[in-house]
Amino acid sequence: MSPPRPPARRSTPGKAFALVVAGGVGKRIGSETPKQFLPLRGKPLLWHSLTVFDAHPEVSGICVVVDERWHGTLMTAEPWTSLTKPLLLALPGQERSDSVRNGLKGIRESLSAAPERGDPTSPWAAAHPRGDGALVLIHDAARPLVTARMISKSLALARAHGGAILARPVPETVKRADSGGTIESTIDRRGLWIAETPQTFVLDLIWRAHQEAHAAGVHLTDDAQAVERLGEPVLLCSAETPNPKVTVPEDLVYVEALMRQRLQDGAS
Repeated sequence: MSPPRPPARRSTPGKAFALVVAGGVGKRIGSETPKQFLPLRGKPLLWHSLTVFDAHPEVSGICVVVDERWHGTLMTAEPWTSLTKPLLLALPGQERSDSVRNGLKGIRESLSAAPERGDPTSPWAAAHPRGDGALVLIHDAARPLVTARMISKSLALARAHGGAILARPVPETVKRADSGGTIESTIDRRGLWIAETPQTFVLDLIWRAHQEAHAAGVHLTDDAQAVERLGEPVLLCSAETPNPKVTVPEDLVYVEALMRQRLQDGAS
């Protein structure tokens, strides 16, 4: 069930850009290849979310934050060259929040580039001159099951309120324990939600939020936290279908099973 909605505070007509964070090394998955490039149904894991953003009519461009050694591959090799939207690459930082800031910076700089100057990022500027009112969907590459409906719902809420994240209610009993593993209390799960991605914001808002959090030395566990610090509203967008994050090898098996089920449901 979706949470009740406050009245809209703003109307943001600008186009949207996807920022896909793919800079991790995937230590917990136990592979020398970063998990975002591991095969999933015959394609790299990262590919599955990129194709959804690429096909979405409201997304004007895609920025991928990824280690430099993969830049040439994404720009010149299949299947990446079959993407139709302008593609921008940014370097990862030490922490996820640093990677997101690098991606946001790249998008902002590319949007302000003048196409007539022959800048290779000019398709971005041409797609959305000056970036006025632009939105950005920040997504973890390790979540390959993002859907067009998830993107559309989060964009609609972010346009109306400034920020929205995909999330789902906590379904199980939650315990608080001490350092020794002894239960201290049972937490009331009413009102508790598990944050997922995409997390969608007005570009200028999330840029300011990340800049201020970085300046204050705040460790961010997600992007909404940065906006929350500013006192700005971030709405919850209920995830109606599974959108798991691949962290350990077993997750790949689970995600592949979900993909098969989606294909079967689509064919029935």
